[in-house]
Amino acid sequence: MASGVKGLFHPLEKVDHLIEGYSRCFSIRGEKYLLVHSAETTRLIPVRCPHAGHSLRKGRVQQGVITCPKHGIGFDLSDGRALGGVVFDNVAPLQFMQLEQLGDCVGIRQN
Repeated sequence: MASGVKGLFHPLEKVDHLIEGYSRCFSIRGEKYLLVHSAETTRLIPVRCPHAGHSLRKGRVQQGVITCPKHGIGFDLSDGRALGGVVFDNVAPLQFMQLEQLGDCVGIRQN
Protein backbone atom coordinates (compact mmCIF):
# COMPACT_ATOMS: atom_id res chain seq x y z
CA MET A 1 0.00 0.00 0.00
CA ALA A 2 1.50 3.26 -1.10
CA SER A 3 1.45 6.48 0.84
CA GLY A 4 0.23 9.53 -1.06
CA VAL A 5 -0.01 13.19 -0.17
CA LYS A 6 -2.45 14.55 -2.78
CA GLY A 7 -6.19 14.55 -2.18
CA LEU A 8 -8.36 13.79 0.81
CA PHE A 9 -7.90 10.42 2.49
CA HIS A 10 -11.12 8.38 2.43
CA PRO A 11 -10.94 5.54 5.00
CA LEU A 12 -12.61 2.28 4.00
CA GLU A 13 -11.83 -0.18 6.79
CA LYS A 14 -9.82 -0.61 9.96
CA VAL A 15 -6.70 -2.69 9.37
CA ASP A 16 -7.51 -5.08 12.21
CA HIS A 17 -10.80 -6.00 10.45
CA LEU A 18 -8.90 -7.26 7.39
CA ILE A 19 -8.85 -10.96 8.16
CA GLU A 20 -8.44 -13.90 5.78
CA GLY A 21 -11.38 -14.06 3.36
CA TYR A 22 -12.56 -10.48 4.02
CA SER A 23 -14.75 -9.00 1.27
CA ARG A 24 -16.87 -5.84 1.43
CA CYS A 25 -18.49 -3.70 -1.27
CA PHE A 26 -18.00 0.07 -1.43
CA SER A 27 -19.37 2.74 -3.76
CA ILE A 28 -16.64 5.16 -4.86
CA ARG A 29 -17.29 7.98 -7.31
CA GLY A 30 -20.50 6.24 -8.42
CA GLU A 31 -18.74 2.91 -9.12
CA LYS A 32 -18.86 -0.26 -7.02
CA TYR A 33 -15.66 -1.85 -5.74
CA LEU A 34 -14.75 -4.74 -3.48
CA LEU A 35 -12.19 -4.45 -0.74
CA VAL A 36 -10.77 -7.95 -0.32
CA HIS A 37 -8.08 -9.47 1.87
CA SER A 38 -6.41 -12.87 1.60
CA ALA A 39 -2.91 -14.30 2.01
CA GLU A 40 -1.74 -11.03 3.60
CA THR A 41 -2.79 -9.10 0.47
CA THR A 42 -5.41 -6.34 0.51
CA ARG A 43 -6.86 -5.08 -2.77
CA LEU A 44 -9.61 -2.75 -3.94
CA ILE A 45 -11.03 -4.15 -7.17
CA PRO A 46 -14.01 -3.40 -9.44
CA VAL A 47 -17.05 -5.44 -8.38
CA ARG A 48 -17.48 -6.75 -11.98
CA CYS A 49 -15.49 -9.71 -13.29
CA PRO A 50 -13.28 -8.72 -16.25
CA HIS A 51 -14.43 -11.85 -18.11
CA ALA A 52 -18.18 -11.30 -18.54
CA GLY A 53 -19.09 -8.54 -16.09
CA HIS A 54 -20.69 -10.82 -13.48
CA SER A 55 -20.60 -9.53 -9.89
CA LEU A 56 -17.71 -10.73 -7.76
CA ARG A 57 -19.58 -9.68 -4.63
CA LYS A 58 -20.34 -13.30 -3.68
CA GLY A 59 -17.00 -14.58 -4.95
CA ARG A 60 -14.96 -16.86 -2.70
CA VAL A 61 -11.82 -15.19 -1.32
CA GLN A 62 -9.18 -17.60 -0.09
CA GLN A 63 -5.48 -18.41 -0.42
CA GLY A 64 -4.77 -15.15 -2.27
CA VAL A 65 -7.44 -15.73 -4.92
CA ILE A 66 -10.94 -14.38 -5.58
CA THR A 67 -13.12 -16.76 -7.57
CA CYS A 68 -15.98 -15.51 -9.74
CA PRO A 69 -19.18 -17.36 -8.85
CA LYS A 70 -20.45 -17.34 -12.48
CA HIS A 71 -17.74 -19.26 -14.37
CA GLY A 72 -15.36 -20.22 -11.55
CA ILE A 73 -12.48 -18.12 -12.87
CA GLY A 74 -9.95 -17.42 -10.12
CA PHE A 75 -7.97 -14.19 -10.04
CA ASP A 76 -4.64 -13.95 -8.24
CA LEU A 77 -4.76 -11.03 -5.79
CA SER A 78 -1.00 -10.51 -6.04
CA ASP A 79 -1.01 -9.57 -9.74
CA GLY A 80 -4.63 -9.82 -10.97
CA ARG A 81 -4.08 -12.60 -13.53
CA ALA A 82 -6.74 -15.21 -14.29
CA LEU A 83 -5.78 -18.62 -12.93
CA GLY A 84 -8.42 -21.02 -14.15
CA GLY A 85 -12.08 -21.81 -14.40
CA VAL A 86 -14.44 -22.72 -17.21
CA VAL A 87 -12.90 -20.20 -19.63
CA PHE A 88 -9.84 -18.22 -18.67
CA ASP A 89 -7.66 -17.88 -21.77
CA ASN A 90 -7.32 -14.24 -22.80
CA VAL A 91 -9.27 -12.98 -19.76
CA ALA A 92 -8.11 -9.52 -18.75
CA PRO A 93 -6.51 -9.30 -15.31
CA LEU A 94 -8.20 -7.62 -12.36
CA GLN A 95 -7.48 -3.92 -12.06
CA PHE A 96 -6.44 -2.61 -8.65
CA MET A 97 -7.21 0.82 -7.20
CA GLN A 98 -4.34 2.23 -5.18
CA LEU A 99 -4.79 1.77 -1.45
CA GLU A 100 -2.89 3.32 1.38
CA GLN A 101 -2.83 2.97 5.12
CA LEU A 102 -3.22 5.99 7.38
CA GLY A 103 -3.13 5.23 11.06
CA ASP A 104 -5.31 2.21 11.76
CA CYS A 105 -7.33 2.47 8.51
CA VAL A 106 -6.86 1.44 4.91
CA GLY A 107 -8.40 3.68 2.26
CA ILE A 108 -7.90 5.72 -0.88
CA ARG A 109 -7.04 9.30 -1.76
CA GLN A 110 -9.73 11.27 -3.55
CA ASN A 111 -9.23 14.62 -5.24
